[in-house]
Amino acid sequence: MSHEVTCAVCGTAFEEEGAVELGALRVARKGRIFWFCSPPCEKEFQRDPEAYGG
Repeated sequence: MSHEVTCAVCGTAFEEEGAVELGALRVARKGRIFWFCSPPCEKEFQRDPEAYGG
């Protein structure tokens, strides 16, 4: 069963199931999983993870 996840940068909500296949990204950091709706959001997170709770 899928559940909803939220992009750590822009707040877009989407279903976890199938998200990676559709282009969503995820990063593990400090024991947490951060989801991103697109490569630009993931890149923004990587620039300053602490600004997004990472």
